[in-house]
Amino acid sequence: MKKIIPAVLAANLEEFNQKLDKAASFFDEIQIDIVEGAFANNETVEPVNIPSLPTGKDYQMHLMVTDPVDYLVHCKRLGAKTIVFHNEIEKDTAEIIEKIREQNFNVFLAIAPESELETFEKYISQVDGIVLMGVNPGFAGQEFEPKVLEKIKELRSKYPDTTIEIDGGISKDIIKELFDAGANILVVNSLFFKAEDPETIVKELNLFLK
Repeated sequence: MKKIIPAVLAANLEEFNQKLDKAASFFDEIQIDIVEGAFANNETVEPVNIPSLPTGKDYQMHLMVTDPVDYLVHCKRLGAKTIVFHNEIEKDTAEIIEKIREQNFNVFLAIAPESELETFEKYISQVDGIVLMGVNPGFAGQEFEPKVLEKIKELRSKYPDTTIEIDGGISKDIIKELFDAGANILVVNSLFFKAEDPETIVKELNLFLK
């Protein structure tokens, strides 16, 4: 399985709607980035302020927040399929996984670039996927951390059946390398949203999936 999906990161509802409409025109699966300013040094639109999401799409809610459980009620209301939260927050990871499961979401565990495999290895069997962050969470437009490439290879080697998602800093130059290293899903932001011709960039991205 190889997929490329866009991440909607927006400071306000107007920007959110513009980006969401653009993403929904080209993709069947979309990630919504939620940042509350404490876990990561940025702030985005809050789920409570999003009235609805277009139907017929699969949504990942990437919760870059200190307490993901507080957001589940609105993720459920919006029809999200998957919850992504970070292992580095000061909460019991296993307990959060359980609470997300109770709401019938898929669970992906996000890992910061500095975190080693040993810090999250025990949770791999409890989640549906591991998200290796290619940048520090919170902002779009950062450059990909090269050390994450080796982490992908290590994770794929030890856990051949694990779904590996890569989020942040992805450019066309490294897409093939990321897939070859063992990634399944790549999350793009600036590469899509800053493209002068989104239709052309989507066609180019789709070539990597063949």
